[in-house]
Amino acid sequence: MAVLLLDSGYINNQLSLNWLHYFNQYIRKTTVGTKQLLFLNGYGSHHTLEFINYCNKNGIILFAFLPYITHILQPLNIVVF
Repeated sequence: MAVLLLDSGYINNQLSLNWLHYFNQYIRKTTVGTKQLLFLNGYGSHHTLEFINYCNKNGIILFAFLPYITHILQPLNIVVF
């Protein structure tokens, strides 16, 4: 598996794209339909042209939240805190 983290602990555009390739390989093993939905936060490396084009070519639908709002919405939580 490719390195998905820099020594600094941050991710950059290339590592984000590497993660997307890994994600796509993993979901293809368990996919029932032809499309997948990927929730994104407002981080810049998720919104590069290469990232978006790869998703379009591979049937990954992007749903991007506004920056700094995911902690309020908590879209995947089923319990209200």
